[in-house]
Amino acid sequence: MHWNQAEHNREIAHRLLSMVPPVKDWTIIVTFYAALHYYEARLAYEDRHSDGEKEPHKFRKRQAKKYLGEDGGRIYRKLYRLSQLLRYLCAGNDRVKSAAATWLRSAR
Repeated sequence: MHWNQAEHNREIAHRLLSMVPPVKDWTIIVTFYAALHYYEARLAYEDRHSDGEKEPHKFRKRQAKKYLGEDGGRIYRKLYRLSQLLRYLCAGNDRVKSAAATWLRSAR
């Protein structure tokens, strides 16, 4: 289930990024959700789900390094923060969008 959703989100992210002009904010948001589902698939493989956790996002952030490695954990946490900013705080904030676009360019 998680793997299929991750692949679906990944495909949407690729489509958003290939649009002219690219839809960078939603590319980052959808990429975060793809990462979340890949991560959940890994947790399920380890028989460790966030479903029973009171605060699943906090659980995933705390456990990211353990299950995703140093780089994977860092990237997951960064995607989480950027997706939060882009969904809830930017509303025309060019500084936030610029920071997100800079990260997106460097993550290719």
